[in-house]
Amino acid sequence: MARRASDVLAVELLQKAARVPRPLRVVPLFETPLDLRASSEVLDRLFSTPAYRRRIEGRQEVMVGYSDSAKEAGRFTAGWELYKAQENVLSVARRHRSPSHCFTAGAAVSDAAAVPRTSRFSRSRQAPSMASCVSPSRAR
Repeated sequence: MARRASDVLAVELLQKAARVPRPLRVVPLFETPLDLRASSEVLDRLFSTPAYRRRIEGRQEVMVGYSDSAKEAGRFTAGWELYKAQENVLSVARRHRSPSHCFTAGAAVSDAAAVPRTSRFSRSRQAPSMASCVSPSRAR
């Protein structure tokens, strides 16, 4: 899970130190209530790092989780925290002019309701494309 920008940057550095010929995308996961609340600050710091911006070529994928937040805070609170985090992530991405794709991870069908229908984020279990945030109706 990504708690700080350094969590993401450490993985990038590890790939560089290992001389990975084609580095993999690093997708931060925000799942606990504290992680969800910190997600916009983490992304703001990442987007403010010039080397990171060059590495992602201006596009960012973000994974938000439901199970840990539901276990820690309950279903209603977890759904609200997911909604707020996604809206905040979108706001940060817009401010930095960085198209971002957000998706939920590991949510069971009954848990998919945690992402409100009005959200501009997909509820896909499949790996997303490097596209901008999409509405649920366009994600299907």
